[in-house]
Amino acid sequence: MSESHVPAWKRINIIKQAQVAKGESLDDDPLNVTTHLATGSLTKKQKKHIINSSSNASKDNKVTKVKKLKNRKKEKKKDVEKAKVLKDQLKYLIDFHLDKINDSLPEQISSLDYVKSNISSLNNGNNNNIGGNEIKEVWKFSKQKQNWILKHFFNFEEIPIEFDELLFEYFKDMTGNSKNELVKRCQNKITEWNDYIEKQEIIMQKLVEESNQKDSEQKPENESESKSESKSESKQELELVPPSKEAITRSKNMVTIWIDLLKDAPNKEEHIKEISDLESSLSLKNFEQN
Repeated sequence: MSESHVPAWKRINIIKQAQVAKGESLDDDPLNVTTHLATGSLTKKQKKHIINSSSNASKDNKVTKVKKLKNRKKEKKKDVEKAKVLKDQLKYLIDFHLDKINDSLPEQISSLDYVKSNISSLNNGNNNNIGGNEIKEVWKFSKQKQNWILKHFFNFEEIPIEFDELLFEYFKDMTGNSKNELVKRCQNKITEWNDYIEKQEIIMQKLVEESNQKDSEQKPENESESKSESKSESKQELELVPPSKEAITRSKNMVTIWIDLLKDAPNKEEHIKEISDLESSLSLKNFEQN
């Protein structure tokens, strides 16, 4: 062993002596517990400190895992509860139908589980008898709920397709400028579909032209530039997403209902041009319903 080498145990003693000279406590010093458990001698306090530290670390890990599992269970429970809950705005449409249109709901709605579980009238009859008196829930107009329905008109997660019939019934009863604005939005949706089809036709035409160009002997002057341009164009083509067919169908049906309402209006002569424009806007290119 070289003279310059200082054994580990001696270095620890030197550090201990320096700490004692400074008046520092040796209990919390990690170097003070470096003795091997199998061969060294530890005080009861040191052993307890080591055991508690290791057990606390394992407990923390277990607690973290348990918390994660609980959070996952809560999230799943929330998703299940959300699926079972009937939104106030949808119940608003149901109440409108039961109060204004018919005492019974369309089968496509009454058969929905979350409707069955949230509408007592479906399970116990439309009217509840309490002490021989019939109590029927009366529909009341709500501007807030109507605004929500108009806002989410094309959102099929919020307003499922099964509620289309109730939506159209409610639309017929609507008054004010909101009715005209909704019709315009529906026309824009139909236009979106036709624009999408036109873009698709342009893309197909380009593909045909490119295939014909490959067959010819002529090559582009700058081949690298043409390749990069074709790649960027093909990328844009891939990003072309078709509009929702469900939204297009709902829009078409809504515009059709509006046309029928104008035709049945007392002053229908004043709406001849509007009816003609609306009917022409219903023309859909290459549209097949699912």
